[in-house]
Amino acid sequence: MTDPDVNYEINSPYVIHETVDAETFVVDYTTGYYFSMDEAGTWVWKILAAGPVCLNALFQEMELQGPVDKKGKEKVESFFNELIHARLIVESSTGGRKPETGTVAGGVSPQGKNKIEWAKIKMNKFTDMKMLIRLDPVHEIDGRGWPQRDEQSS
Repeated sequence: MTDPDVNYEINSPYVIHETVDAETFVVDYTTGYYFSMDEAGTWVWKILAAGPVCLNALFQEMELQGPVDKKGKEKVESFFNELIHARLIVESSTGGRKPETGTVAGGVSPQGKNKIEWAKIKMNKFTDMKMLIRLDPVHEIDGRGWPQRDEQSS
């Protein structure tokens, strides 16, 4: 179980992300895996992208959207732990931030006008492009030219 008062941040520069509409795509260059997150996951990711945050502060941000039931909090905590386990987020060496009254995640608001369904939060993991993502043609140039797959990473 995660200490709810420990701050976490996105594991950059090893993890990059892009949000399109209500879906976020995350790529981990160290593993070659990529992930997609639904609307609730995107909202949590945007909170993390705004700066280091602990689970308790995340729950407070969620409450600014409206009441959150126990199951919703449990699912978000499980999602948060999944992000930690995948090393998409890491413990922060800097301080976190407090929720800002009257705003959501410092201006991060959910997509659309519907209430976020926290209990359905989901992240999909894809491994099919692992070798391609882990290729680094700019930095791995040798006498054979590039790009060449590293035989040790097969």
